[in-house]
Amino acid sequence: MYITPAHPKLAKTRSFPSKAAGESTQRAFQRDYVTYTDCLKKFALEQQALAEPHMKASNATINEYNAAVKAYNDEVEKNNKAGK
Repeated sequence: MYITPAHPKLAKTRSFPSKAAGESTQRAFQRDYVTYTDCLKKFALEQQALAEPHMKASNATINEYNAAVKAYNDEVEKNNKAGK
């Protein structure tokens, strides 16, 4: 069973403040936004690092399979040419 890790979520859903909201409110929103996006980037990089060994193993298995199929096909072709 695959368990999806919890990803970062914003504490509050809010829209970008209007100019009428004031400069301090806009700065606070921007600061929260940067903190959130930095957290998302960190989360994504952590997940990529966790997945990397599995991707390498998967690619190695695929390469081994492809090499085995090629060797088999080469042998079949060689036998077919020898039989003619």
